[in-house]
Amino acid sequence: MYAKHCVLCACTSAVIKIDVVVLPTRLTGRFLLLSHNFCSPTTKPYKYTRMSTTLPHFASGEVVKGFGRGSKTLGTPTANLEQCVVDKLPADFKTGIYFGWAQVNDGPVYEQVTSIGWNPYFRNQTKSMETHVIHSFTEDFYGSNLKVILVGYIRDEMDFKGLEELKAAIANDIEVSKQELLRPEFRKYKTDEFFCQNPESLNNGKMNGNA
Repeated sequence: MYAKHCVLCACTSAVIKIDVVVLPTRLTGRFLLLSHNFCSPTTKPYKYTRMSTTLPHFASGEVVKGFGRGSKTLGTPTANLEQCVVDKLPADFKTGIYFGWAQVNDGPVYEQVTSIGWNPYFRNQTKSMETHVIHSFTEDFYGSNLKVILVGYIRDEMDFKGLEELKAAIANDIEVSKQELLRPEFRKYKTDEFFCQNPESLNNGKMNGNA
């Protein structure tokens, strides 16, 4: 399925209510205050940092092989975007877990959760951008073009005490993504013209930037 490597890491055991600040959409230019049921290793709300104006973020590139941990270890396959796409991220782009929309080649547009960073639990040495497309694919798509639009921020990268905590956090991230993408201000990006563009027109199949 995609590059079978996952680093959607974040919190986990007690369920608490917290508020999350996400960036302005490209049309409204205003901050949105979201409220989620979030897992946390403590009973205190996790402190989120307001990011600079980097969302929505558009990226396109080839799906490459990662560490192979997604499906085998975590049961959640992810697609790794090639390193040149990661290297083009803005200098002030915050690492962590994002939600948005994704498209493989010229196929349908699906919900997605993307992890950007080093994955503290697995101690990665290279910064990566890994997307879990919320859809059941019948086969791998290494070498395919993947387009993603990141429209909202869920949380920072976090370390975990064990694999089960990480798996629980991943499941929570997916649910948060599904719920938030029902909101009109985020759902509208599913039909963004970005998904209609030919990969070759996006800087030879690689495009990285915000509106």
